[in-house]
Amino acid sequence: MVLDSIADISSEPNLNSDESITKVEGLLDGLINSETKRNLTEEESAKTYTTLNNIIGYAGESDCNATGNITDSMRNKTLDYLESVAKSYFAQTVVGGEPLIENTELYDIFMVKTTPSSSSTSRLTLEMMSLLK
Repeated sequence: MVLDSIADISSEPNLNSDESITKVEGLLDGLINSETKRNLTEEESAKTYTTLNNIIGYAGESDCNATGNITDSMRNKTLDYLESVAKSYFAQTVVGGEPLIENTELYDIFMVKTTPSSSSTSRLTLEMMSLLK
């Protein structure tokens, strides 16, 4: 599976450089965007979280001032990646059902499917809380 390879490559410190992480991010972006037509499996979602954790970890170590291209790119794309995973997870759940809780080395995520109070129709709303550890 491609997501397995991406997660493995991004977790290998000897292979990580700005160039390799940029390529990993590009592959992840292409896969997530192309997978929007179908729901990600639980395993694919887990690999996405692992890859995000690895990219964020690399950016935190290599770009302490948070001014580099990888940091800027992840700042713009992380929420999109998390929303793709959440949509897959919540596609089969009901409003008020079990929340999605993910704990990674660098952050925790809590997501729950809710119905906005201002709307009479049920639609997916994501309440996301990300805490850096």
